[in-house]
Amino acid sequence: MSILEEAQEITSGKRQEDYGTPEDSFQSIAGYWTCYLRSKGQCTIGPSDVARMMILLKLAREEHRHKRDNLVDIAGYARALSQIEGDEKEKYSPETVFCKVFMPDIERRRDESDKME
Repeated sequence: MSILEEAQEITSGKRQEDYGTPEDSFQSIAGYWTCYLRSKGQCTIGPSDVARMMILLKLAREEHRHKRDNLVDIAGYARALSQIEGDEKEKYSPETVFCKVFMPDIERRRDESDKME
């Protein structure tokens, strides 16, 4: 099973039963993080920020030492972000979702190129 397939399996079904939808779960996390950040004089964050920050956490862990779980989780958080942003309805492939999240300029240029053809 590929990392992206494993991430899709993990982010469906049982995971949502255990933790709720990504939007609801990340909204709760955002609330906790916001309270913490405010106590430190910082800012407010939302569910999309949580997904991006969790990806950064996993990237930091991967930088320390490779572990397949880190890559699966990164893909899973990218899919959760895609769900939060409403992209899942459009049936993007995991690779396209990754590009939209991390390389929006490239994806925008690809969309413009497709329209010109």
